[in-house]
Amino acid sequence: MEDTSVTDSNAAPVDDGAPIKCPVAKWYYKRMGLMFLMLFAMACWFLYDATIGYPGKKEIWDQYTELTGYDLKLMPEMTGPEALPDSGKYLAIIGKTGNVRHYRVFDGKGEQKVDSAGEPESAKKLAITKLDKVLDGKWEQAELEVDDKQEILGALSPVINLNLKGAQKESDGMEKWRELAKEKGWEQEPDEYTDSKIRTQWEFTIGGFVASLIVIVVFLLNKGKVLRADSEAFYQPNGDRVAFSDVYRIDRRKWDHKGLAYAMYRTGGTGRSKKATIDDLKYLGADKILTRLLNNFEGELIDRIPDEDEDSQSVTDGVEASDNKEDAAMSNGDGSEGADLPKS
Repeated sequence: MEDTSVTDSNAAPVDDGAPIKCPVAKWYYKRMGLMFLMLFAMACWFLYDATIGYPGKKEIWDQYTELTGYDLKLMPEMTGPEALPDSGKYLAIIGKTGNVRHYRVFDGKGEQKVDSAGEPESAKKLAITKLDKVLDGKWEQAELEVDDKQEILGALSPVINLNLKGAQKESDGMEKWRELAKEKGWEQEPDEYTDSKIRTQWEFTIGGFVASLIVIVVFLLNKGKVLRADSEAFYQPNGDRVAFSDVYRIDRRKWDHKGLAYAMYRTGGTGRSKKATIDDLKYLGADKILTRLLNNFEGELIDRIPDEDEDSQSVTDGVEASDNKEDAAMSNGDGSEGADLPKS
């Protein structure tokens, strides 16, 4: 329920009407400064990853892939087998036409070793030792069924060189990689870093710098703003005048927790209803303006949100009152039960 009482028991004594000037609080500027520093620092971090961090890690991943396994390119929908790339290096390509899948594999020299339209070349033993890991990394992205992994690995098994049975776990490529990783101080099992991840870092970088710029603009727009009042009205930061006599409703339900109060008013007492905000957290001393407004106010004051228990009690009281009226209607004036209807 709304409390329409004009008297405010918590209001301070009536002041002398001297001008009140409420500048933006210093803590607001500090908060904006901290927000800018946080966003700017994050943007710089993303910029470092986009230009130095991720490209360096991608170089490690590329060398790891080149020595130990194949990259995987998934083409879920194609017009036909002719859409499959006809060249590549350390590349396994899987394309789909309707319900049929097509496979092509190219070795480190770019020579095609598997084509689903023909017979795979099994004379040369190739070690695609990390194809299963590549599949795991791109499975969700390709939106393929779980059982498809075994089908794909099975189709490529001639060039995987029986890796599914563990025959190539200790391939020459893995041995070369271990030596290189030890020499460079790299991890034996590096994480996958691709061009798409680098692009994502660039997107975060741009977003961070744009957000930082927005904070600066907001900071400058609020710099020098003042909420003030005289003996007859208060003035919003944009200069709009709100006469105390024009305010017909005050909502201060958020005052205790957020320092916000809203004054509904009509300029000159007529016309379109407008809302003015008194922000005690942003403007230092805004509580004095609210006090002066309350001391010159004769309208509706919304001071709190009713508790659920009060709402339930109101409903119960209403139901009981309705029941009492029905009981009274079924009785005579002296309280005796009503007469039976006349028989036909």
